[in-house]
Amino acid sequence: MRVFEKNDDEFLVLAKRPSNVRIGDFLLIKDDHESIGVLIQVLDESFINVEGIAAETIREEVIEGQIEVVEKYGDDANLISNQIRDLIILKCKIRGCINSGVYIPNVNILPSRVFSKIEQIGINKLMGLVGIAGTRFAHIGKTLKGEPISIPLESLDGHLSIITGKKGSGKSHLAKLLIKDLVNNGARVIVFDINDEYSGLRYFADGSPSALSKKILRLDPGKNLRFSIAYLGKKGLVSILSHVMDLPGTSLREFLRIWDTVEERGHVTIRSLMDTITSWRCNEFVRDALISRFGSLISSKLITDNPKESITINGVFAQLKSGGAQIIVLNRCSSLVRRITVELLLSKMAEVVENTRTPPIFLFAEEAHLYLRDTYWDDLITRMRHIGIFTTLVTNQPDAIQETIYRQADNIFLFNFSSDKDLGTIAQASMVDSDSIKVFAKSLPPRHCLALGKTTGELPIIFRSAPSDVQSLGETRLFFQDLQNSRSPPKKQDLALVHLSNSTKV
Repeated sequence: MRVFEKNDDEFLVLAKRPSNVRIGDFLLIKDDHESIGVLIQVLDESFINVEGIAAETIREEVIEGQIEVVEKYGDDANLISNQIRDLIILKCKIRGCINSGVYIPNVNILPSRVFSKIEQIGINKLMGLVGIAGTRFAHIGKTLKGEPISIPLESLDGHLSIITGKKGSGKSHLAKLLIKDLVNNGARVIVFDINDEYSGLRYFADGSPSALSKKILRLDPGKNLRFSIAYLGKKGLVSILSHVMDLPGTSLREFLRIWDTVEERGHVTIRSLMDTITSWRCNEFVRDALISRFGSLISSKLITDNPKESITINGVFAQLKSGGAQIIVLNRCSSLVRRITVELLLSKMAEVVENTRTPPIFLFAEEAHLYLRDTYWDDLITRMRHIGIFTTLVTNQPDAIQETIYRQADNIFLFNFSSDKDLGTIAQASMVDSDSIKVFAKSLPPRHCLALGKTTGELPIIFRSAPSDVQSLGETRLFFQDLQNSRSPPKKQDLALVHLSNSTKV
């Protein structure tokens, strides 16, 4: 390979076919006896369009291998001409410099076009040169060259991450890999599970309990996920009535008066609040609005006066010693109950982590676009480093996430996308140029991901997600596949049961 041309932040590299260089690979352009080299990444490849000024460079590249070629194929006058026509140009983006084994994001040298040499550099070696700090790692898959790749869990700690891509591309699978290693390293995780698939982390594929079986708790809203009025407090109920149920300001002020009145009388309960609302002297429409909203909250079964039925966030984590995950199952909830559940948990998480000396929480929001609202989300995203809630949003609709959130994102895991609009939105959160993101994202096959941000030292790294040894409950069910399975030949044990049944007939 040889340097062919440089245009702004791009290098064109001349190479022979077949080439073992793939799109996404990293190359190092280095002059002889120099300690510094230019780091470039292959963005695209095409056939060369020969023009006069490049003829000498092309001839030199071909002549290097001419002796071996002649010995192998004989003195063919057309051979060199054919090889010239089959040469390719690798379009590469400049990613920085490697100076004496240290990565530098900036470039202030121009390597020789004649004497420089180009070599491939492996992802693991490159990430070592970048200097990504960490002592705890999550194995996420393999590079395009088959190298195992891991990212430091410290790059998720204190940061906002986004996992996005088309449906079925592998977003949830990657989230499960991250959760698994976080829990194994003692982290406290809460998952908003919209499809009831993360509970599968408790079991291996054969149905036997996994190593995480005692570290994961499945919580169903209205069943084993209920809160007491005392735990929620006035602030929690006001948040729900205002942000979820859209209670007007006038009615909200009356509710505050009602709460204070009931609190002065003694213990605040669901019954005492509802009785006071019903008999409260105020505008008829205001009272009806309060009865309707509070009645809907009661019917959600998320609040209770029975202390044995109620839980607390810290109380659940106390059951999960040495780290664990609370899986909040939202697939069987109505949209209203789902919104109430999310709002309740967000408000209490922010309160618990901010006002007590409790360890930070990693929050994974599956299908975040279904309940991402301008309430506690914006507060969490803005202040999460300070209050100790580190969020990962998982979505197939990147345009549903606000621009302000993207601009604060530290890590992006991008699966296949073809929409320029969506990719343009995502590019706002990365230091990588939008052209590279668009080219890589459109060419990613299923289960392949483009990682950007703190996890990769701001370099775009392509990898294939690692297989999981636990149950994958989020896979798409197919009608014809189920039909074929139902018509498959019976197993030996099934045939034995049929024979036994027939032999017992009189």
